Amino acid sequence: MGNFLDEWEKARKRKEIKREISILKNRIRFAEEMIVDYKNYYKTIDAKKQIWNRQCEIYNNVELTPDINIKDRFEGIVADRFAIDLPQAIQKINRAEGQMAEVSAGIWDQIRKLEEYIEKLNQEIERLMMELEAIV
Repeated sequence: MGNFLDEWEKARKRKEIKREISILKNRIRFAEEMIVDYKNYYKTIDAKKQIWNRQCEIYNNVELTPDINIKDRFEGIVADRFAIDLPQAIQKINRAEGQMAEVSAGIWDQIRKLEEYIEKLNQEIERLMMELEAIV
């Protein structure tokens, strides 16, 4: 009877370890999917950032002369308003560019953390596999 109980306990232990391994593998798959999503977010942000940078270069290269009056284009109140608004717009563009860089860096931080998490899960799976193999 003792032998039967020992075998039953070993089978129960093997089943429990296999269940834990399955749970860990599911967590790894989920984390890997998140990494793919984050990389796609980064690619989207990077593409938008490149467009944004091209626009920044255009606006940053605009030379504002003290006299912004351009006949038949910007005259009077419009020229005055343009002279005030354009530098403010350029400042906002430059701030937004910095914020996009922060978001991009944050995405890579998340990817790195997920990769570290996956590594820890893989180590736990290895430990459980060794424990499973040790059950005779």
